Amino acid sequence: MNVTKQMIVVMTVIGVLSSVVLAASDMVTKGMIAKNQQKALEAAVFKVLPGAKTYEAIGTETFSAYKGMNEQRQLVGYAFIAEGPGFQGTIRMMVGIDPEFKSLFGMDILEQVETPGLGGNISTEKFKRQFSGLTLAVDGVTSASGYGDVSYISYVKNIAPQKPGEIQAITGATISSKAVVKTLNSSLTQLAKLLAQ
Repeated sequence: MNVTKQMIVVMTVIGVLSSVVLAASDMVTKGMIAKNQQKALEAAVFKVLPGAKTYEAIGTETFSAYKGMNEQRQLVGYAFIAEGPGFQGTIRMMVGIDPEFKSLFGMDILEQVETPGLGGNISTEKFKRQFSGLTLAVDGVTSASGYGDVSYISYVKNIAPQKPGEIQAITGATISSKAVVKTLNSSLTQLAKLLAQ
C-alpha cells in the first residue's frame, strides 16, 4: 500500500472515531444539560415569585410564562421570560408580577452580553432592585385589549424616578437600560394578552 492510500485510510479511521466519540458525548451530556436548564429555570421562577412553592407553564411556543402557586395552590403571581435585543446582543430576563397585574415582584437577568462596566451593569443588584415592587404605570389587563405595546415601564436619566413605572437608567448605558424597558413593556403586553384569553 502506498503512502497516499495509508494516509486516506488513517484519516478515514480518525474521522469515523471522532464522529462516534462526539455523538456518544452528545448523548451522554444532553440529559445533564436539560436537567441543569430545568433547575436554573425553577430557581429563576422562585426567585422572582416570592411565596411560590410550585408553578405550571401557561405560555405559548413563542412566549414562556408560568403561574406560581403557594402551598395551598393559591395563585401568588406570574413569572415570564422577557427576551429582546440589547446594545451588543440578546438580553434575557425572568420577571415576576403580582396576580392583579399592578406591580412587579422582581426581575433577574438570565443572559446578557452588554459592554462590561457600562451596559453590563444591568446585571447588578442596584439596577435589578429598581424592579422589586415597581408599580406599573397602567393596568395592563384592560389596556392590552387594544393593539400595540402598552408603556407599563419607562426610564429617566440623571434624576430619581418620580412617577409609577419609572426606573433610573444606568449612566453611560442608556441604550441597554432602554432595551430592558422596551423588552419588558413588550413582554408585559404579551402576558396581558395571554391572561385575557
